[in-house]
Amino acid sequence: MRTDYHIKVEPKYYIPAIVFILSLVIFGTIYNSNRIKNLHSEYHNISDETSVNGIIDDIYIEKGASFVTLKDGNKLFIDLSRNYKTENISLHESLQIGDSIVKYAGSDTILLIRGNRTEYYIIG
Repeated sequence: MRTDYHIKVEPKYYIPAIVFILSLVIFGTIYNSNRIKNLHSEYHNISDETSVNGIIDDIYIEKGASFVTLKDGNKLFIDLSRNYKTENISLHESLQIGDSIVKYAGSDTILLIRGNRTEYYIIG
């Protein structure tokens, strides 16, 4: 009985396989780029001049950034924000549906209110 089976891939199959794999990578990159552009066009970026006061209705996290929908329908994009007082925790790690979020115009601080506890996060 023969036990030394070798699969031989002919060179004519190399190019189609490489083209197929590259096509998948390119398609995936374009798809992901368009998806992120759509998110950024739908959600308003919080800046220092933004004023926010609402209750969180929905949360989507993408690479440390938070896409938050409030009960009043406002959609907010919050870039990386940290609480430097409590072990360097990021905002996206703390957000929960039902939390209140407050940010005053002219401030770089976001207040996250849960029950009787308030946490402070610095934008940027």
